[in-house]
Amino acid sequence: MAKTIEQRPAVGPGGAVPGRRPRRLRLVLLAASSFLALSVSAAAVTGFGLYVWAENEFQESEIPVDRPGGLTEIDTPCDPVCNYLLLGSDSRAGLSEEEQELHGNEETVAGQRADTIILVHVDPDREKAIVVHFPRDLWVEIPGRGMDRINAAFEGGPNLMVATIERLTGIDLNHYVGINLAGFESTVDAMGGVRICVDRPMIDPLANLKLRSAGCYDMDGRTALAFVRARHVEGDCIPDFSRIGRQQQFLRAVMGRLLSPTMLPRLPSLIRETVPNLPHDSELQLADLVALTNSLKGIGTGAVDFRAVPGTVGWEGEKSVVHVDPEAETLFRRLRQGKPLGPIGVQLESTRLSPANVRLEVVDDGAGGTAAEVHSLLTDAGFAVLGAGSDVPAGVEGSAIVFRGGRRVAADVVARFLPELPLLRAPGALPEGVDVVVVIGPDYAGPSIVASPSGGAGEGGGGAPPPECP
Repeated sequence: MAKTIEQRPAVGPGGAVPGRRPRRLRLVLLAASSFLALSVSAAAVTGFGLYVWAENEFQESEIPVDRPGGLTEIDTPCDPVCNYLLLGSDSRAGLSEEEQELHGNEETVAGQRADTIILVHVDPDREKAIVVHFPRDLWVEIPGRGMDRINAAFEGGPNLMVATIERLTGIDLNHYVGINLAGFESTVDAMGGVRICVDRPMIDPLANLKLRSAGCYDMDGRTALAFVRARHVEGDCIPDFSRIGRQQQFLRAVMGRLLSPTMLPRLPSLIRETVPNLPHDSELQLADLVALTNSLKGIGTGAVDFRAVPGTVGWEGEKSVVHVDPEAETLFRRLRQGKPLGPIGVQLESTRLSPANVRLEVVDDGAGGTAAEVHSLLTDAGFAVLGAGSDVPAGVEGSAIVFRGGRRVAADVVARFLPELPLLRAPGALPEGVDVVVVIGPDYAGPSIVASPSGGAGEGGGGAPPPECP
């Protein structure tokens, strides 16, 4: 009989060490995407024996697929479009005593809610995967329970969450994959940490996130969890929306690294760390995830499109909620019909554009190692770095952030990480699909944001962070 795996919240205190450090292996464990990358990569490269073991462990972590209200089970095959629901839980089950002191226990924080809700839509005709984030406070109808925040559906189990998403979007889900957050921190630590670059201080006392200055941080498991879960960062205008932007940034920044050949030596131990801790529907096979991960391999090259369900903040009684914007139905309809999405859900209300939604190239105009340093910084900051461009845009002289017409907002996001460079509207055409070209010449000394003060993740230093509102 299938068993249900308990899940833990993705929260942890600091421990990051900012500054210029040797390049290290990256990890993204944002909700279930961690598992998708780790297990499927292992299936391809670490040998048949490990694959068989991982498959057995994977099937042991399946969940019952019956749903409340007599709704149909998750048994619709991908044909050829495939829709995956990825969930992370805020359940306190399995926390250490130290973590319970910080974040509460099952008595003080009872039950579980969906902490991260992601729909991955894979359509071969699109030649890219669509990753849609749902604000956790979205006000929706939960089958059999009436109107409530969407994350409350998880209190009825993942199957009720599946039913809620299907009712909201009109999209049939083919598979569900959760993440047991008890293994999150240990897996990050097993990877040697996560490197992420931020453009401002990020402080959230409730999540114990203490990034006291702009810079690049090698995060341990606890800090990585705090980063992707933080909802009270000073300077955020709409915390739920800013949090989604950071999750997209984090996912883009490290997924490409995780899928790189440099990860191969670590995969066996990571598989053993991760696979047994993941709930999923009983129809999903480990081999099924190969196709999904193949789709996500383009995450570092712009072949993954990040969106969020548009909404407007408001109130329902004493509850702060996000009301579904009418544009959301257009987004869902276009997903169902395989049509272009346009700009819907790329940038949320009163929230800066996420680096994950900025496609750029870095051109080395005789700068040598400095251009490579900029390339690494922007990759670690979560931009869709499409590669190293070979040609300086026509009419551009010297180092600059060059943007195409209508993409000044994207250029402003890049400038927050490279404030020393001037902004220049492209006099001519830029490569197709590129928002910004960063030209690095011998006149550029290098990005100052990398070398943040030694107190960057500690108790002192910093100052008031700038507002995140556009």
